[in-house]
Amino acid sequence: MSASLQARASCQAHRRRRILVSNLLVNIIGARSSVLEGVSRYESATGSVDAVRTRAITDAHSFASNAATIAARLNAGSIAVMPGIEIWSAGDLVAETDWNLADNFGASTRMGSLTLRAGGNLTILGNLSDGFSTADRTGVLQDTSSWNLRLVSGADLTSASAMTLTPLPALSPASGSLILGDSNSGKLVRTGTGDIDIAAGRDLLLAHYESAIYTAGRRDLTTSADFDTPAGAVYGIQGGNLRIAAQGRASSSLPANPNDNQLFVEWLKKVGFTDDNFVYLQGRQTSWWIVQRADRAADSRSSACNSAHAISPPRIMRRTTNNTA
Repeated sequence: MSASLQARASCQAHRRRRILVSNLLVNIIGARSSVLEGVSRYESATGSVDAVRTRAITDAHSFASNAATIAARLNAGSIAVMPGIEIWSAGDLVAETDWNLADNFGASTRMGSLTLRAGGNLTILGNLSDGFSTADRTGVLQDTSSWNLRLVSGADLTSASAMTLTPLPALSPASGSLILGDSNSGKLVRTGTGDIDIAAGRDLLLAHYESAIYTAGRRDLTTSADFDTPAGAVYGIQGGNLRIAAQGRASSSLPANPNDNQLFVEWLKKVGFTDDNFVYLQGRQTSWWIVQRADRAADSRSSACNSAHAISPPRIMRRTTNNTA
C-alpha cells in the first residue's frame, strides 16, 4: 500500500497539548506514512477563516512541541504524531486571504490536516497552498511532505465525520455551495504529497477560469548519470489523492475571450529526440513535466499529481533515463 494512513483524535481543548488516546496497539504494514493527529476545532462566529487562523496556528505549534513526548507515551514507533486544525461555521465560511501552510509549519510538522467546514457556503477568496514556496502561482514546488486539505460546504455539523453533508433537500436555497475565487480573480487550492478532499452539499463552482484544485507531489531531486535535466524542468513525485463529491453540479466559469482558453501544451512540457538509429541524443532524452505556475489543468490523475478544472487533458510527469529506445 503506497498511500498514507491517517488517524484522528480530539485534543484537550483547554491545553492543546494532549491527545485523547491512551494506548496505541497497531501494526501497520506497507503504508508510505502513518500519522496520528491531534485535531483542535475552532468555531468562527463571524464566518471568517482569517479571524481564527492565527490562534489555530499557535495552538498547532504548541501541540507539535509535545508530539515527541506523546509519541513516546503511546509507544507510537514509526507513527508520526501531528496537529490537525478544523475551522467551522454553522453558516457561511469565507477564507479571505492567502494561506501558505509551508510558511506556518516547519520540517518537523509536515503531515497534518486542515479542514474548513461550513454549514452553508464555503468561499475561498485567497490561495490555499502547501508544498510550494509561496501560496500564489509564483510558488516553486518543494522537496517536502505536505498537509492534507479538506473543504466541506453544506456540512452536517452534527456528524462525527467532517465530510458528512446535509442532504440536498434539507439545505436552504442558495446554500451549501463551495466557491473557489470570484469573477475577477482565480484562486488555487493545492498541496503536494497530502490529499485533497472536496465535499459540496450543493455545487462546486470554480468562479474564475484560472481557479484550480490539484496535488503536485514533492520535488524529485534524484539525479542520473545518463540523464540531462532540461532547463526549467521540475519533476513531482508521490502526489496525494484528489477526491471530489458534489450533491449538485461541478462547473467552471469560462473566459469571455476564447483566446484566453488554455491549451495543454502551455502547461505540459515535453522534450525528446532520437537519431536515425532511435538512440536518444545527449541532452534530448524523452521527458515530460508540468509547469505548475501555468497550471489550469483538469480532472485527471497521475503518480505525480492530480487536478481539477474545466478541461480534461492528461497530467503526466515522466523522464526516460536510458539512452537507447
